Amino acid sequence: MTSCTQNRDPLKLIREGTNQEQRHALTLDPDYTHVDERTPAHGMVFAKAYSAFLKYHNSKNVVEGDWKPFFSEDVSVLLAVAAVQDVAYYQSNVKEYFDFLNNRSNKSDETGLKEHLGYLFSCIATLANQLDILKEGLPADIPLKTILQNKIQTKLAPAFKNLILYYRDGMYPEPLPPPDPPYLSDVEPKFDIMGAREKFKYIIDRGFSEDWIIEDTNPWGNYLSHLNDMGKYPSTQIYGSGAEIFDRINHISTHNLFTSIFDQFLKVYAGTINDAKQALEMTIQKWDRHEPHYALFLAFLQLFEYARTEMNRLTGFHLDFYFREILRLKEKAAIPGKAHLLVELAKQASTHLFKAGELFKAGKDNLGKTVYFANDQNFIANQAKVASLRTVYRHGEEEVGTTASTDKDQGRLYASPVANSEDGLGAELTSVDRSWQPFYIKKYRDGMLEKINMPEAEVGFAIASHYLWMAEGKRKVTVTFQMNSPSGSTIDLHDDVDCLFTGENGWIEKTALQFVASNGKVKNILTLEAELSGSDPTIVPYTKKTHGYNFDTNLPILLVKLKHQKERNFIYSSFKDFEIDSINLDVNVSGLKSLAVSNSFGPIDTSKPFLPFGAIPVKGSSMIIGSKEAFQKKLDSFTLHTTWQETGTLYPANSSPGVTAGWLPAW
Repeated sequence: MTSCTQNRDPLKLIREGTNQEQRHALTLDPDYTHVDERTPAHGMVFAKAYSAFLKYHNSKNVVEGDWKPFFSEDVSVLLAVAAVQDVAYYQSNVKEYFDFLNNRSNKSDETGLKEHLGYLFSCIATLANQLDILKEGLPADIPLKTILQNKIQTKLAPAFKNLILYYRDGMYPEPLPPPDPPYLSDVEPKFDIMGAREKFKYIIDRGFSEDWIIEDTNPWGNYLSHLNDMGKYPSTQIYGSGAEIFDRINHISTHNLFTSIFDQFLKVYAGTINDAKQALEMTIQKWDRHEPHYALFLAFLQLFEYARTEMNRLTGFHLDFYFREILRLKEKAAIPGKAHLLVELAKQASTHLFKAGELFKAGKDNLGKTVYFANDQNFIANQAKVASLRTVYRHGEEEVGTTASTDKDQGRLYASPVANSEDGLGAELTSVDRSWQPFYIKKYRDGMLEKINMPEAEVGFAIASHYLWMAEGKRKVTVTFQMNSPSGSTIDLHDDVDCLFTGENGWIEKTALQFVASNGKVKNILTLEAELSGSDPTIVPYTKKTHGYNFDTNLPILLVKLKHQKERNFIYSSFKDFEIDSINLDVNVSGLKSLAVSNSFGPIDTSKPFLPFGAIPVKGSSMIIGSKEAFQKKLDSFTLHTTWQETGTLYPANSSPGVTAGWLPAW
């Protein structure tokens, strides 16, 4: 099992001192420090170093070298050198070198800048050389040899090739404006790495095994000459073109191609140490090819572990004596262990009662006895499950982008329909521990926010009204919001919204004519205008099947959505604090032709000329005009436009002098 406190994400929040274990003073723990913290691996490394100071006398009692060959060639000592390495110490030293190069207060210290960049190059070269020595020295049947060989060929060799090119470009003149190279000094690191510290050039001139050669240019000397050929490998330009030494050195020290080399080597280094510890234990317990003298030495180290263990118990004995005899403290009573039980009902069970005191098996303890946990309360489980995990996120003031950051995303809203995914839409998680952020999905690079990897939220509002039922003609819709809160200066946001009306085959999308917030005489107002032409489809009542969403209405709808435009700020922040007091909806339709017309003689066909009051109108004759669209609304005005075919006067034959009869032409 992996400890749940393990954190592989450097951006993940780590809470310090908030649980009981963290509040406990570490210095009161007997295991905090030991009288003797040296393991058998440390004994092997010590013997290897000490043997170089012991003179070897041959059979004639003449000095002939030292004892180093007896204590430096066994497979166990090779693994021990790797097993005792402190990755944290290596990492802190490398970080210190990078911090120096990134600190602008060191800008005038050109010598120090060049030296610290040289330290970084030599650190990687020394580590690469020591890993190569370890790999070459291990027997073929030690799995670590094959593991190291694969890692060198696939991961370390390509990275080290780039490092050689960066070293070359930092030492020799380039076709760039001054200052000219060298940008680094060839110096050895200030600390040992796997027992060695050497200069970069000395190491690469001495050479590596063929596993480090990624091109067909054996041996190492040919490969190195191949890399130094500027014709085949032009300048990497990784030092940039800054006007000062600090600018050039800082450019490479912050470049992701350079820093990624250190990340790659650190991962392999840490993995090798863990693998070396396991392999070392195997060679001590099961390896049968030790030289007799070294087998006796290993036996001594193993037997000495008993004495060392007893020695290291002294601190615990001392602490117990102090607590029990001096302070007279008594131990607290044992507290039963607790565990969280996850229950999923079978498909055929709708509910189930878990009674208090009911026992559940939890495996076996160290003595092989079955462990039981008892339910502490009655609990009724049902089939309810979390159907989905979703999140809505409103971005703050942090700028987005690593090359050209921008503030256009400030206040922008994002929504993830699948929060526990890589992109908010359901993509597979790529983190090692499959962790995910509950509130947002952000991608950082070199400490800067590269992008927000979430879908942009669909934000807006909808108005449903029978006034929006408009079948034809030029249709203008005006919505006026009266607000109690001030709107500030007049702002026009019509380019930042889309207006959609419910049509027969889906939404009818139109651009807003205006969307203006302004200060009125009595109240502040927000005015929205949109227009449909005579060629646009009929606005019909909303249906979920046709238009989607989940509106609880069967009336026509005007849907206003805020646009997401990368080149413009999101307008949600402009009116998020508005308080709406009332909403007025006005529609203006011109060119309405679908009317129901009739007179005293019956229905009238308005598609052709007609007599409005019949052929022989009399007093009281009428013409009735009907329109379901128009007359179901409260009208401010209704204008009827007519076209007369012709006009004239008619005097009937039996009319009296001075009496006229009017002839009404057809419409």
